[in-house]
Amino acid sequence: MKKIIILNLFIAVIASKVLSQSFTINPKVISTGGFLSNSIIEVKTAFTNTSTDPNDTVFSWTVLNFTKPNGWGDLSICDPINCYGVINANDNYSFALGNGKNGSIKLDFSTGTAPFNPGTSNIKIMFKSVRNSANKDTLTVDVRGWAAAVKETAKNKELTFYPNPAKDNIVLKYGSKEPIQIDIYNVLGLRVKSVVHSSNESNIDISDLQNGVYFLRFKDDGRTISKSFTKAE
Repeated sequence: MKKIIILNLFIAVIASKVLSQSFTINPKVISTGGFLSNSIIEVKTAFTNTSTDPNDTVFSWTVLNFTKPNGWGDLSICDPINCYGVINANDNYSFALGNGKNGSIKLDFSTGTAPFNPGTSNIKIMFKSVRNSANKDTLTVDVRGWAAAVKETAKNKELTFYPNPAKDNIVLKYGSKEPIQIDIYNVLGLRVKSVVHSSNESNIDISDLQNGVYFLRFKDDGRTISKSFTKAE
């Protein structure tokens, strides 16, 4: 009985090593958006080969489904090795990536030309190891497009901020004699943070926000001022 138990444990350990995931996608669920007038909405994620098997270095990816609003242009995708200019459902490609190496998966959503059509583009992509086909995972991306940005300035004042994309902090510059409240909204229109800006420069902590597109918005001299930024790692 003891030998049988030991044998079963040995088999379980071997099986777990064989079936262990050989790559990661981070993040693998992305929801973002942008203004249609920007022409291209770019999305990036990181792909890492976590396998220690020297023969486990080739990966394939297949477009499971892809939809886009009428009037939007072509979608292009770059994997860690190659770029493909026109992507459609069921397209299949592969690339090589060494053990412990990482690279980017970049998707460029073309929003077409004026008159723009607001809407949401969706894509789901299956990635898997060519050597161990059981090692697979999916990348899901939803991209919303807005018709126009609200870009108003108040009496020769200009709002500027950097960096964009930003990871932990944004430095905001805007001349103001009186303190003003600046609200940050997510793509769903929900206010997620409020800060008080005074003088000419403020340092805004965004480290607690999730990755995605946000909007800085406030009122001054009876006008609404709004600009977008991206929170990323």
